[in-house]
Amino acid sequence: MIRFALCSLVGALALGCASLPHLHVPEVTARQAQPRVQTADGPLSPAQSVALLERQDRPDEPTLLERQVTAMQAIGEKPWAAGNRVQLLVDGPASYRVIFREVARARRNVNLESYIVEGEQVGERLGRLLMRKQSQGVQVNLLYDAVGSLGTSSQFFERLRAAGVHVCEFNPVLPTHGRIGDPNQRDHRKQMIIDGRVAISGGINISDVYSSGSAGHREETPNLKTGWRDTNIAVRGPAVAQYQELFLESWRKQGCVPLDDAEYLPKPLTAGNKLVTVVGSSSDEQRRMYLILLAAIRESRQNVFVTMAYFVPDEKIRHALESAARRGVDVELVLPGFSDSWVVLEAGRSYYTELLDAGVHIREVHGAFLHAKTAVIDDVWSTVGSSNLDLRSLLYNDELNTIVLGEDFGRSRRRCSNRTCSKPRSSIPSAGTSAGSSRAPRSGWRVWSRPGCESALLGREARAHARNHFTREALQVPVGALRQDSGRGGPAHEVGDSELLHELDDLLGALLRVSRHVGLGNASRVVEGGDLLA
Repeated sequence: MIRFALCSLVGALALGCASLPHLHVPEVTARQAQPRVQTADGPLSPAQSVALLERQDRPDEPTLLERQVTAMQAIGEKPWAAGNRVQLLVDGPASYRVIFREVARARRNVNLESYIVEGEQVGERLGRLLMRKQSQGVQVNLLYDAVGSLGTSSQFFERLRAAGVHVCEFNPVLPTHGRIGDPNQRDHRKQMIIDGRVAISGGINISDVYSSGSAGHREETPNLKTGWRDTNIAVRGPAVAQYQELFLESWRKQGCVPLDDAEYLPKPLTAGNKLVTVVGSSSDEQRRMYLILLAAIRESRQNVFVTMAYFVPDEKIRHALESAARRGVDVELVLPGFSDSWVVLEAGRSYYTELLDAGVHIREVHGAFLHAKTAVIDDVWSTVGSSNLDLRSLLYNDELNTIVLGEDFGRSRRRCSNRTCSKPRSSIPSAGTSAGSSRAPRSGWRVWSRPGCESALLGREARAHARNHFTREALQVPVGALRQDSGRGGPAHEVGDSELLHELDDLLGALLRVSRHVGLGNASRVVEGGDLLA
């Protein structure tokens, strides 16, 4: 079985030859933007739409917002939804408070779509609430990913079904479920829509790793069991219909219980003043979020601020980041200091040297596992979502991102992300001394970060710890799908057979060393290159 698993993994890596789309965005040299904006009362004229955009006093040059709008519309995105109220939800406790409160208030329906739905503490509480709402006449529909939720007991979902909840599995990997889907295409989206009036979405799964906030977890030893740092967003207003439409589309594609769309798309109501659009990406269509982010970085003029859980950028994204930094844009990456996937962590760090050489600032979070996927560009364009900057996310997963226009939200998002940086230090630890520790691993990589934030060493000890916490989400291929027992319990980050993990560890290490995506020489240059400190 283990040999079969390894062969399957090699095949998945070898055959994963899908390519990312090309991008052509016209140069913005004059006021060209003709934004399409939809309100609760219908579409606005181009002049009315432009009036909603915040402007600078430059009559002959496009503003920062106009550049971003023009770039997005060159890709052919859907209209902006006006009249929304947005709320940033930092970490699990804040997000779960809103989720539980809004579900308790539900009167007609609740739709939940999540990569991971655990049946333990948080999931059990939510499950009881959903069953209670179902008994009150509120129709509850749950779409979970077969691989992401493989560790969840089948009895948990059966109890929901018995209570009347419509439960549907995305791309089952075991034929015992009556149907089987593409094992490589996973539903990585996280969203909940209540009564078609409020949507909560972002990077947070239904899992106990979010049961406590990241602020209380500042251990020097990596902790992957709780206190994950992540971000959701709550949206009220006309944009909620865009979330609902994406959910209903995925529900239909999976052949789930038929739903009446009219019951889930009520007349939109104005709730605030924010312009919002919702971007759904899928492997069976154009990778819209990839193109949008690439265009946004290319059109940046002041700053690019990216917080990313899994960072293995392709050549186009790297070139866009480096080009922006070289033309004077303040480009800053906030990345994990440790991870549940040593493969992804090492692959991402192999690009640090060329990014730092171009003037990109890199900071790592060491006090808690950073799982957020957000970006702010020029303080006027912000996104919160599920999309990572790695090939699995860009090519194979179904993803969901919310984009918000407006300087006030963008700056609040950036201030929030600034607080994820590890405790400031007045000096950078010398090689051989780990941050906050009198002894460091004998061998490791020194990762340079922006002044005022910690640098860290990742040696054999830390790498061994990370290898013991593989996740299905970060492995780049759905290794968790190879497990036989779909009802086997356990936390989401446990794949199972330790022998298989060790063989996968060796196999992936060998593959990565001959892959262009990992240059261990680059990593060693970072160790040696004190002059690279930004």
